[in-house]
Amino acid sequence: LYLKGRYHWNKRSPEGFQKAVHYFRQALELDPAYSLAYAGLADTYAYLSLFNVVAPREAMPKAKSAAVKGLEIDEELAEAHVSLGYVSFTYDRDWQAAGEHFERAVALNPAYSRAHTFFPFYLSSLGRSEEALDVGTRALDLDPASPAVSHSLAVQLYLARRFDRAIEQAN
Repeated sequence: LYLKGRYHWNKRSPEGFQKAVHYFRQALELDPAYSLAYAGLADTYAYLSLFNVVAPREAMPKAKSAAVKGLEIDEELAEAHVSLGYVSFTYDRDWQAAGEHFERAVALNPAYSRAHTFFPFYLSSLGRSEEALDVGTRALDLDPASPAVSHSLAVQLYLARRFDRAIEQAN
């Protein structure tokens, strides 16, 4: 059920997000202590907001609650740290907490590409473009076939004013 949820979440569509919520909730009905399902639910609510399907004031508190629940169950779950870092950065505007969660996620699971995908947006917002590019490049090394990871790196290259490389990456 968790993998089905991630499959639909990765479609990046309103219908996919709705199906993802359904599968993550089903997973939690079977096992209320399944921390990964809470992280998936948190990511889905955050993306429902990002993709303008649900208003941020409705979706982001749900995203935060699910991420916090996931961390209550397993404080070393990188996925939940990324989810909470994303909410802290984009909604709560608690950049210190966001940085701590992103850094913790990368330390806990250096192979988790999503940690390396969202962390660069935080870093570039702080003016740390070179570090953002390094982290974004690491995400692409971890998941070279992901359109989302490739897009994220193209955005980082654009933000770093490396326009020719950004165009290459986008293509």
